[in-house]
Amino acid sequence: VNSQLGIGTTFTIHLPIQQQAVKIDIHKAMLDDLDMQISNQINPEETETTLTSTVGKANSENPSLLIVEDNLDVMQYLISLLEDKYELLQAYDGQEGINLALEQIPDLIVSDVMMPVKNGYELCATLKQDERTSHIPIVLLTAKTGIESRIQGFEQGADAYLAKPFNQRELFIRLEKLVELRNQLRTRYQNLVPHAPSEVRAFQQQDAFMAKLRKV
Repeated sequence: VNSQLGIGTTFTIHLPIQQQAVKIDIHKAMLDDLDMQISNQINPEETETTLTSTVGKANSENPSLLIVEDNLDVMQYLISLLEDKYELLQAYDGQEGINLALEQIPDLIVSDVMMPVKNGYELCATLKQDERTSHIPIVLLTAKTGIESRIQGFEQGADAYLAKPFNQRELFIRLEKLVELRNQLRTRYQNLVPHAPSEVRAFQQQDAFMAKLRKV
């Protein structure tokens, strides 16, 4: 309160903005909705051999996708599935994947779990803890089908977890919906963050993703 006799009184109210809480709540709700949408769109009777990508050749307007996979056959298989729809980057171990993600900042990451140098869990944890890459959706692929493996992946920040052999259509839909989710989050954050308070400007300077959103 600032009061001067004969002039007036000024009341200043500070309202704390819980950005992280808002971010987590929105993200979790959207991921839950994403799982429901995907479940409704996948026909379990469809086989992988009957599914093909109908998207045109990749161009600069397509999302960029980093594949991290140490098995050359699996890498080539993923490339053949995704090259028409995404601008692809390839890494052959977890550390190389981390380095390339920090350098290129892809729109999506598809990573194996069992890899040399650093595994998929370590890659996921590292990138989700780095403000430059924390916003990137990560899909983990693994032959491990146990619930504990899935829980471990989600604990490290994975956005989706597919067991090998995976259904092609499920992979396509998950990637597509994760891109849509990322775009929706971008729009919501732009609407949530005020333009004036110095506290918010300071927060944005510390958050590379939010700073990037302001430039859009």
